[in-house]
Amino acid sequence: MAKTKKKVGGALTNAQQLLLTKDSSFLMQEDYKTLRTNIAFSFPEKGCKCIAVSSASQGEGKSTNAINLTISFAELGRRVLIVDCDLRLPTVEMKLKMKSDKGLSDLLVGDCMLDDAVNYNEEHGIYVLGPGTLPADPTRLIYSKSMGNVIAALRQHFDYIIFDCPPINVVVDAALLAEHVDGYLLVVQHGVTEHKAIGRMLQQLEQVNANILGFVYANAPTTDHKYYYKHNYGHGYSYAYGYGYGRRRKSSGAKTDSDREEKKPEKKAEKETETATE
Repeated sequence: MAKTKKKVGGALTNAQQLLLTKDSSFLMQEDYKTLRTNIAFSFPEKGCKCIAVSSASQGEGKSTNAINLTISFAELGRRVLIVDCDLRLPTVEMKLKMKSDKGLSDLLVGDCMLDDAVNYNEEHGIYVLGPGTLPADPTRLIYSKSMGNVIAALRQHFDYIIFDCPPINVVVDAALLAEHVDGYLLVVQHGVTEHKAIGRMLQQLEQVNANILGFVYANAPTTDHKYYYKHNYGHGYSYAYGYGYGRRRKSSGAKTDSDREEKKPEKKAEKETETATE
């Protein structure tokens, strides 16, 4: 149902270097396999599973983790689609070095068909639905009846659909997907995500009765906590893995990449995410 889209030329950006490939380190590949397995066991039922990936604020690594989770599921031979639901600041196609004329917004307003908007990324073996034409009022489109219709149609073609959503504390768009997705995976980053921001994020999702699968705790520091360990891969990034906290449905997370911002570590944030679970 999708065209194979060629990559846009040019040197790899830092974000592209963080994408999961067959040349990624063994430990990085295992991290995403762990995350993939934990999510898969959260859904024993058959049928397409829709997972929204978000964070409290911008720059916490949600998009990179959403893409890598998509790639990881595709490695099992599954048909997996990533949807860029950030109709304000989309980044998925940029990270994948792709460019599409049509996308999600065009589908929602009826300007194209699924075959026109969904593209296949041959390098990673995943399907991609870009943002399309950026609308003046993204919230209205996300909340429209058309959104439910489009997702229902996409479910007929894929095993997993990963939605890269805007930050929850910035705009309401991500929370509006609660009735259409099977669960939320939340990315928090050590030294970036603050304790209060996590609280606001959870409150927003609880108000719409969202199913929170768990947390990705990115860029975790070395700690003696028995549930965590750290690996450094020589390129300035670290990954942590832990079991624990989840709302409504128990799940666990995995050590993964993130688009890092330099900030002083927040002790409160670290305390909050020590029990957290890409």
